[in-house]
Amino acid sequence: MQPNPVDLVALLEAEIEIYQGLLKLALEKQKVLVDGDIDRLEKITAAEDFLLRKAMALSRQREERQEGRGTEEAISPREAKARAQLLEVGQELRRVNELNGAMIDRFLGYINFSLALSLRGTGSGGYGNTGGVLPGPAGKRYNRVV
Repeated sequence: MQPNPVDLVALLEAEIEIYQGLLKLALEKQKVLVDGDIDRLEKITAAEDFLLRKAMALSRQREERQEGRGTEEAISPREAKARAQLLEVGQELRRVNELNGAMIDRFLGYINFSLALSLRGTGSGGYGNTGGVLPGPAGKRYNRVV
């Protein structure tokens, strides 16, 4: 069965719309990360998950429709434009996600540094990187038997 080129273009356009939504969320996530708004970050992450599931389903549908298509078969100008636009949005989304990942890595480094300073400065015990308990100062115990 020969796939309908209009259906393929419609699927591509639906994918573009979803990836544009993901891009919008990724840009919003940058501001949320800077502001430290954890509640909003959770909502954005849930919305991203929803859109990613939709994008994967559309991608599978598009791949199934393209299976019967020959490699030498010409594509319409509308399909070529949609493919180029999908690629462009995908590249921009990758760039923004890499930036967000770098921002998160810097925040985690800052948190680890701050924790290390606070534990070193007080001399009190705490938890190490592996989850084990760090020793506190000798002789200080908070559990007193009366």
